Amino acid sequence: MSEGLLFETSDGRSRFLLVPGHSLTLGRKLPCDIVVRSRVVASEHVRLRGTEAGFTAADANSPGGTYLNDERLVATTPIGVGDRLKLAGNVIYTARAFCGESLWDRLSGEPMPIPAALSMARSVLLALEPLHGAGDCHGDLSPHEVLLAQDGSVELLIRGHRALSADGERQCNPRYVAPEAFGDAGLEPASDLYSLGCMLYQTITGRDPFPTDTAQNNMMSKLFGAPPPCDADWPGKLVSLLITLLSLDPAERPTIADAVERIERLVGTSTEPSNPARWWLAIEGETWGVLEWCQGTELSLCLLRTAVNADARAFIEQRFVEFTGHRDEVRLEHVIDFVEVLLPHALKELTSRRDDKAALPD
Repeated sequence: MSEGLLFETSDGRSRFLLVPGHSLTLGRKLPCDIVVRSRVVASEHVRLRGTEAGFTAADANSPGGTYLNDERLVATTPIGVGDRLKLAGNVIYTARAFCGESLWDRLSGEPMPIPAALSMARSVLLALEPLHGAGDCHGDLSPHEVLLAQDGSVELLIRGHRALSADGERQCNPRYVAPEAFGDAGLEPASDLYSLGCMLYQTITGRDPFPTDTAQNNMMSKLFGAPPPCDADWPGKLVSLLITLLSLDPAERPTIADAVERIERLVGTSTEPSNPARWWLAIEGETWGVLEWCQGTELSLCLLRTAVNADARAFIEQRFVEFTGHRDEVRLEHVIDFVEVLLPHALKELTSRRDDKAALPD
């Protein structure tokens, strides 16, 4: 467990943790530890230090000055819980106590139970709302940026690291960053949803979704490799959520509101249907999705890749009619709607992958 001071702006768009034995610099540019995007903030504005004896703040000779509780800092000054730190009188941080660990530290042990992992993901999504609402994104979402407090709450560090360094290198963790970060399009709010998908998968399984040894191999795996395997006993709605979060196309990923709603439905379900019928669907030997149905529930179709066309959909319909003998009860039209809404580019992708019709094995 770590104990320290958690600093947060009133708008929720910047948040960082200072612990004993560490020092942090705040300023407008890298290599500052905390990048504050404000024109009134100096390139290097203020230095914070944590020791076993306490915490201190010192202005870095900034033109606009640094203020502690409305008094300008002229020397190294102690800072504690409840204190307000102003940078040039414009950017204001309030300090509060924190005791807990990072999600990264937590993952060094056993994976989280699915309900706890989903609850964590929901808290992260809500913490991202102020950024996304302003048209911004976190850009460096990873287990290192998620704090699990001793009281059960979840805090998201927002340190501004999505900025570019002087040599143009993007300051983000390649294991969790969205694939568009490797191209010219750049990061956007939907990029954070992809990073959350990577984190959620790792939190549940204890495994990297794209285990590679270099950043370049990680990029290639995300762009061209197989999707991460989903366990056969996972709820269909969880598989569906992960698939959409990890979509290569940012437009196919859910919004924060949609993802929160889907998580709340999952967490709010006390029990999953028992003994579901389940088919793994494959095309040309490659697994593409899982189809699931249980008595008294709607049919659930979850795709690991967007690979459904009219022939594949007809095949699925035929198999379920044969299986149940009561097509109306399984409400197959809902599945077809699901496919058409969630995967509008499926036909194009499938057509590009094969020239001849491929049979789906049992």
